[in-house]
Amino acid sequence: MDRRWPRVDASGRWPDRSRFRTRINEDLLGTLLLAGLGTALSGIHLEHVVSHETFSPVVLLVGVIPLVVSLAVVAAALGLRTAAPRIPPGRVWWWAYGGAATMGAVASLVVFDQGIAVESVYETRYVLATVAAGGALGGTLVGIYDAQRVRRSRRIETIHRVTEELLTVHTREAVCDRVVETVAAEFGMSHAGIWLHDEDEAALVPTALTEASTGLFGEDAVYAAESDPSISWEVFESGTARVIDDVDDYPRIYDPAETPVRSEIIVPLGDHGVFNVAATRRNAFDDVDATTARILASTTTAALDRAAHEETIRRHREELERRSDQLEAFARTVSHDLRNPLNVATGYLDIARETGGDEYFDRIEDALGRMDRLIEDVLQLAREGDRIREVDRVDLETVARDAWAFVETPDAELVVDADRAVPADPDRLQRALENLFRNAVEHAGSDVTVRIEATAAGFAVADDGPGVPAAERETIFEAGHSTDPDGTGYGLAIVDTIAEAHGWDVRCGEGDDGGARFEFVLE
Repeated sequence: MDRRWPRVDASGRWPDRSRFRTRINEDLLGTLLLAGLGTALSGIHLEHVVSHETFSPVVLLVGVIPLVVSLAVVAAALGLRTAAPRIPPGRVWWWAYGGAATMGAVASLVVFDQGIAVESVYETRYVLATVAAGGALGGTLVGIYDAQRVRRSRRIETIHRVTEELLTVHTREAVCDRVVETVAAEFGMSHAGIWLHDEDEAALVPTALTEASTGLFGEDAVYAAESDPSISWEVFESGTARVIDDVDDYPRIYDPAETPVRSEIIVPLGDHGVFNVAATRRNAFDDVDATTARILASTTTAALDRAAHEETIRRHREELERRSDQLEAFARTVSHDLRNPLNVATGYLDIARETGGDEYFDRIEDALGRMDRLIEDVLQLAREGDRIREVDRVDLETVARDAWAFVETPDAELVVDADRAVPADPDRLQRALENLFRNAVEHAGSDVTVRIEATAAGFAVADDGPGVPAAERETIFEAGHSTDPDGTGYGLAIVDTIAEAHGWDVRCGEGDDGGARFEFVLE
């Protein structure tokens, strides 16, 4: 199986990276402003505490407690810096300054309006700073709550929008791409990816990864049942999501020396695979992240179910169209291809009855033989059209030698320059090669040289005969098409049908020797 997969990068629908730089600058500015406010208030309260010559319970109550409140604002600023972008300081500091200014203004009005006696301007500044500290801390708490509320609201809106967009996506790969892109661009989770289950390999293979995840998870991040233990495979089998705050708690699975991952969310996608989000720091995810991942996984699973159903419908439609084409071929064969030799046999039979000449019976035998070949080819065409469900890794040279042995080619030569195995049904592949070899002998002569060579996308079969005119290369695979009066016109149609049953594409071109070249594209 091809291990290449789409990576969500900076092209297409990705937003401008300046958006993230702006967010970082705003968060840094918010942290500095909030920390500056707390530091200024702490300085006033610290000065007030040390200005007392003696410490009493009253001094401790009215001096130290406001200092602690001011320091709490500083601590909140530093904590928000590490929590960004989950709780952006750029939003919280507005609330903190607003709370400090509001409480300070109210206190000023009370002091001056009520004529409350204050010993000095110094004491007035302290009173206002005390009230402002309480307002700043209260504003900070309100700002944190508001930021979380806005964050949850925006994520719900984004998930709703993505759900609508996924209704227009019709393949599983496109679904995975869109979801991973959303996680990276809208939620700021740059290390994300989706692994889908490959039944043939009994493994989870990467289908869509962010650019950053490629370096984090590795190029061959495949999780298999028979390989080393992995939480991704456990989540897939159990159907239970896991939130890992610290990978050090799982030494059996994570080796800190080999992976920069420090925390991770792994969510199952039904029987399709898993959705992973990782971070390079511990405790990087909160409840909002975990809930977002679960909701998005449910949406993704539904979209994958629908895409898989549509793919099944497309395959059935293609199968019906193919069967319809076969019925048309049968009708054409019965009405034309079989009727001609039947008329010939009937005509010579009447002559033979009148004359009794043995040569007419020979011609009747030839006509009946042609009818027999036509019937056999049409039946084989119908049988070979069945979709191949299971394939094996088949050595191409071995199958080619076996096919060559069934072709009467005493003077012809087969050259195999393809040391590779291909995923195929060995019997059907052999029959396809037999038809190509017979076609080469019939059109290039009994001393033809047939060469099988490997290509980047599969393999090719070429001969040194006269080749196929360019005008006929598109119609050469049509049932009944033949330039040989003794041919049935179904040999290359059978080759094309076998290739289609494998999911391959076969093309006719010109070889290096000027002869016919049939290239099989397996991808």
